[in-house]
Amino acid sequence: MTKLSTAQATEHQSSQRSPGGGRSFLVLIFRLLLLIVGGSFAGLLGIAVAQFYPAQIQETPVLEKVLQRSEALIRVVRD
Repeated sequence: MTKLSTAQATEHQSSQRSPGGGRSFLVLIFRLLLLIVGGSFAGLLGIAVAQFYPAQIQETPVLEKVLQRSEALIRVVRD
C-alpha cells in the first residue's frame, strides 16, 4: 500500500462535504422522537406499577384534585 502525501491528504479532506444543516435537523427530530417515546414509556410504566402497588394513604392524589377542579371550572364556564 502507498501512503498519501500530506498535500494529497489535505486535498482529499477538503473535497469531502461537511455535514450540513439538513443532517442536524434530522438528528434533532430523531432525538425529540426518542425523548417522546422514552417519556411515554416511563409514564405508562409508572401507571402500571401504581396499579399493582397503590399508595397506602387515603388522601386524594394531587392530580385527581386538579382534574376535579378543572372539570368544575369547565362546567361553570359553559353555564
